[in-house]
Amino acid sequence: MNLTPASELVDEVWGKVGTPERDKMEAQLKKELLIRQCQNDKGKKD
Repeated sequence: MNLTPASELVDEVWGKVGTPERDKMEAQLKKELLIRQCQNDKGKKD
């Protein structure tokens, strides 16, 4: 059985680190994670 590392799959789908497609995907992911964290923090305060 051949296993493919997750990093290779990400490179295959969104391109290598530093490419415009990869940078766009990583920026969107960071934005979504920040939004989720803010929502979680808000829920804890209520």
